[in-house]
Amino acid sequence: MHSHECYEFLSMTVKINNILRFRSIRVVVRVAAEFTRQVEDDTQHVQGSFTLRPQHVASGHYFDFHELTNEMSLSVDNFNARGSGYVLDHITDCIVVISRYRPLAGSTYIPTPSSTVIDRAQTCRH
Repeated sequence: MHSHECYEFLSMTVKINNILRFRSIRVVVRVAAEFTRQVEDDTQHVQGSFTLRPQHVASGHYFDFHELTNEMSLSVDNFNARGSGYVLDHITDCIVVISRYRPLAGSTYIPTPSSTVIDRAQTCRH
């Protein structure tokens, strides 16, 4: 990564940590990259994309830039795990998805229908 790209990532980190008016947010980073490898007298190019593990950001629990870079490095290593010989050439796209995170708000609970409760119907348990 070039120094200006690192600066942009760090400024993004500061911005994410300042969005805490929502109390808690979820940050997902999607990265697209180009990989190259030398094969005989030719250079092969292939696109790769990674969705990194979401980070939950709240007061006292800030966005971890080091975790982001470590996970991205691990994703590249996993991409090359089978000995393909591809080398990360450059990052072509980086998308940061920020959404409100409220794990205790609302739920998808659906009450049991009253006809089932009244009939004391049996349910199959596996």
